[in-house]
Amino acid sequence: MATFEGTVSLKPVNSAPTIARDNAGNWSNDNAAEFLAAIIEKGCGLSTWSLWVNRPDKPNFPKSGVWKTKDLQGFMEAKPSVKLEAVRRRTKAGQTFYAPVLKLDYGNQSQSNTNKLL
Repeated sequence: MATFEGTVSLKPVNSAPTIARDNAGNWSNDNAAEFLAAIIEKGCGLSTWSLWVNRPDKPNFPKSGVWKTKDLQGFMEAKPSVKLEAVRRRTKAGQTFYAPVLKLDYGNQSQSNTNKLL
C-alpha cells in the first residue's frame, strides 16, 4: 500500500458516500484528518469501501455498507493517525486500479491484528 497522490472528493456511489479521485477535489493526504472531520460534521457517513481501520478490536461492520457519523466519531475518540492511502482494487473485468481510502491507524500492532475494512 502506498500514499495516495492527488486530490479526492466525496461522491455518491450506489447511494453511499464514497471517496473518489477528483482533479478538482479539495482533499489530499496533506489534509486527510480535516477531510474526515468534514465528513463527520456534514453527517453523511462513509462507505465501507472508503475506510480502513487498523486497530486490535474489530468494529461491528454495518450491514448497510455505510459507516454512520456516530461510528466515525467513535473511531476518532482514540485520536488515530489519518492517512489517505491507495489500495489496489479489481474491476469485474479483472483489471486493477488504485482507489483512495482513508486509513485510521491506532499505533504499532502485529499484522494479525490488522482489520482491513474495504
